[in-house]
Amino acid sequence: MDDVDARQACAPSLHRHLAELLSAGLRRGDFAGAVVRIETGGRLRAELTDGYALRYRWQADAQRVDPLVPPRPMGADTLFDVASLTKLVTTLGMLSEASARRLDLDAPLAVHLPALAGGDKATLSARQLLQHRSGLLPWLPLYLQATRREEVVDCIARSPLQATAPTHRHYSDLNFILLGAALEAISGKRLDSFVHRSLLRPLSLLHSGFAPALALPAVRNVAATSHGNPFEKRMLDDPAVGVRHRGPERSGHFSHWRRQTLQGQVNDANAFHACAQVAGHAGFFTTAGDLCALLRLFCPTATSEQRRVNLAPATMAETFADAARGNFLGWESAANLAPINPIQDLGHDPLAHRSLFHTGFTGTFVFFDPAHETLVTVLTNRQHRADAAGNYAQLRPLYVSTVRAAYAAYPASP
Repeated sequence: MDDVDARQACAPSLHRHLAELLSAGLRRGDFAGAVVRIETGGRLRAELTDGYALRYRWQADAQRVDPLVPPRPMGADTLFDVASLTKLVTTLGMLSEASARRLDLDAPLAVHLPALAGGDKATLSARQLLQHRSGLLPWLPLYLQATRREEVVDCIARSPLQATAPTHRHYSDLNFILLGAALEAISGKRLDSFVHRSLLRPLSLLHSGFAPALALPAVRNVAATSHGNPFEKRMLDDPAVGVRHRGPERSGHFSHWRRQTLQGQVNDANAFHACAQVAGHAGFFTTAGDLCALLRLFCPTATSEQRRVNLAPATMAETFADAARGNFLGWESAANLAPINPIQDLGHDPLAHRSLFHTGFTGTFVFFDPAHETLVTVLTNRQHRADAAGNYAQLRPLYVSTVRAAYAAYPASP
């Protein structure tokens, strides 16, 4: 995509609306900074930044969070820990291996991960995991059991299923931790090396990757996240917070909690403590521009880019094979973009248009309408706050409003 001045290319009404959305979020304290990027029809329509990539620092001696003077401004080239948007990168990796016929999406994943054989997960396929129809628990504090990456799959293999008949969608980090491990088993390379070799290098996206490959946190232009992992500790201690943890362990059973301001370290505790910052569910760092370049690979018209990374168009079409039931590989149907669906509001059927979205806990979001080649990316550092309490803003209204603004400025044909 041509490197153009998005401010000049952006429709004035869209630029004004997006600027107002970001300014309002900053005033409310929803995030310290943000980047919004909108592409339609293969063209960059808007890219706006506001706020700060790093505004606060945890002061260990005073045991408090202080403002950073001067703060570091947010830029279009700022790297973000995109949290669960990593799952879309893992999805591309799985489709790459399926294109090369080294992976059968419908065969038992136990072929590649023997720890899954012989139990209640022996028949689970990559397709089921990619569609979140495995029945696996949504989350487990694997860092309480696994001290090495090699032990993570065994921990998941021993965990109970939350559904005996995995027919319905139940979102789970564990699905993509297993998929990342399967990619390593198939390729013979660690996931960060595989992603660099198979996806990033062919597309010349050399400023994105997992923290070890990017030599983070030495790179300064990285959006900070939380001060330690306060929300994760609350997930262990408070059944009303996040995903309920049914085990007996509490945060006091773990002695390696981080307290410092996290910048250039993956925020997710399982990815950091159990997976050495390289996992299929979280840990990818990227810019808004690089992320869009990767996600354009899902577009049916991106055949030249797909060839560069050895993605077969027929295999990529598997992403949408079960769209009639709202099942996509890696993505979630935009029909679930509650409480207001932007496509429905504009008179379009989200399933007919196969519109998709995904969010990340650090405050990241992407919306994709492949029929109209529309990509809406919102990257924020909502966890980067003036306190370490672990209370974070709900950003769905911002995400929905941004998508609505994109379609209002550049309407999709029915």
